[in-house]
Amino acid sequence: MNLPRTAVLLALAATLLAPATSGAGVRSRQQNAGLMLVSFGESQGELVTCGCHASPKGGLARRAAIIDSLEDQETPFLHLELGDFAKLDAVSGDYETRFVWKMLEKTKVAAVSPGPRELTLWSTFRDLRDQRKIPVISSNVTVTTEGRTSPVGEDYRIFDVQGLRVAVFSLLGPQALADARPPAGVVFRAADPMQTASALVPRLRSQADVVVLMSQMASSDTDRLLAAVPGIDVALYGLRPAWEPMARRVGATLCNETGARGQYVGRLALIVDPSGKIIDYGSQNVPLDNHVLEDKDVAQLVLDTQQGVADLQAAAAKKATTAADAPSGGSPAAAGSPASVTPVADAPASAPPASISPGAKDGR
Repeated sequence: MNLPRTAVLLALAATLLAPATSGAGVRSRQQNAGLMLVSFGESQGELVTCGCHASPKGGLARRAAIIDSLEDQETPFLHLELGDFAKLDAVSGDYETRFVWKMLEKTKVAAVSPGPRELTLWSTFRDLRDQRKIPVISSNVTVTTEGRTSPVGEDYRIFDVQGLRVAVFSLLGPQALADARPPAGVVFRAADPMQTASALVPRLRSQADVVVLMSQMASSDTDRLLAAVPGIDVALYGLRPAWEPMARRVGATLCNETGARGQYVGRLALIVDPSGKIIDYGSQNVPLDNHVLEDKDVAQLVLDTQQGVADLQAAAAKKATTAADAPSGGSPAAAGSPASVTPVADAPASAPPASISPGAKDGR
């Protein structure tokens, strides 16, 4: 469906959100309800536009502007981060990833699905997860460290968006698991996605109006799962997604692929009847190009962070040069080399600019 169609559906959705509450906290919708699902594909840790000469796209400041506009219009939305947002850099990876996480908080991300980059940067990602400011959903992945095994995230989370119950779960496939390069002593295991979905989806279906899959699986594997497991209303693709101009269907499931490097915004508007059936939808995945104005506050925070990255890189280069010039008979500490720079997975925590005001909701 085209963008005007999506806009019409959103206007209609705004008039349909009138949930009724009865009993001890039990919600009973008597009318149709509307919702927009927002995602940005995988950003690969990029803070600014791609720098393309013809039409630079992406960047956190434009991403924030999209969310600003939805809030200004009072559009009911659920912003989901599909994974692979971490920055993999031996010097600045920890610092930049923590900044990106703060921007996820600021732009009201409701839930995060970890991808290979987050598993590779496990020390940093685990710390961010444990702050519990954004729910981490990972339905089929466990981590083992020092002989102890635990889930990487929650199996699922149910969000109440103005009376509409939206169940969100996440699956990571073998390709994504193979792409991860975790620190020494950390082992990730992924249960079979098909078996996990077959057991979990019926439970979600009984509790929610809409069931959403955040997929860290290859697109072809996701399509096969959707064809085999009924009951998933929407699938959002996060592992090296292609760019498609609008959502498509696999059976009864709406599927959205919004591209890589955070260069596009995916907007999928749903109209849901009281029985939980999607009776209409509209979508369009549009580029974050020059037609999208930047959020000025976020743009300044990005500049501040870039300066912090430059400072870290300069300090690391100076340290490497000093170590290389040290006498061969010097102390072990002085006999380092560029290869001795602390790996990103074990990098010390570096605070992003302190002026950030997260403003996130925890989805509870």
